[in-house]
Amino acid sequence: MKPVDSTHPPETAGEPTATERYLRSDFLLALVHAMRSPLSVAQGAVVELTSSNDVDRELMAAMATRNLQRLTLLAEKLERVAELESGILRPQMRNSELCRELNQAQAQWKPGALQVEVRQPSPSYPIECDSRLLHWSLVAILENAAKHAKARVRLSIESLPNAVALHIEDDGAGLQPNQYSEMFDRWRSARARGASSDLGLSLSIARDYTTLQSGQLTLGPSTELGGLRCTLSFPIKN
Repeated sequence: MKPVDSTHPPETAGEPTATERYLRSDFLLALVHAMRSPLSVAQGAVVELTSSNDVDRELMAAMATRNLQRLTLLAEKLERVAELESGILRPQMRNSELCRELNQAQAQWKPGALQVEVRQPSPSYPIECDSRLLHWSLVAILENAAKHAKARVRLSIESLPNAVALHIEDDGAGLQPNQYSEMFDRWRSARARGASSDLGLSLSIARDYTTLQSGQLTLGPSTELGGLRCTLSFPIKN
């Protein structure tokens, strides 16, 4: 009888396929790249601080701070991914209103010089949500729109049969038809998606958070602005 090699156990039905292993390996390589770039810049800035004049020191310190902040944000998103992957996250649902949640997210959002158009109907739309998860998702989607918009972002709330939808649209380049589903797959290559320092994790996290709250997050083209249209929808609480 051939001895069992304990260092290379046979594959079982529950193990990832070759494609899944490739995607996860590619993701980890992209992660290394995303962390190495700001880390190298920050390290270089710290070295320059020791031999620069006062003006250069201020510039180098600002550069180091900015890139360390990028690493901090990336680490925070990876923590959220780990929490979602563990399957133990349980939303704390409570009664709220979509307009109120959007206003609170806007207060944290910094659109810069972008023209922001807001269309909020007068009726309030009661929903049930975890405000912490919804707030993070709204800010992430707003920041994604601001990142890719050329000049305009539009926020609008639409009443649907037994539901309410929030549309966040931008006038950026948008996506190719085959890219919409990939944006929610965090194991897809971040480099192939054109994602930058956050590996494109924000939208996939926001979609999972929304699903946990019995909502939906969908992507499509903005017919009026020409860029991406993100739609968050929730059942109306009776």
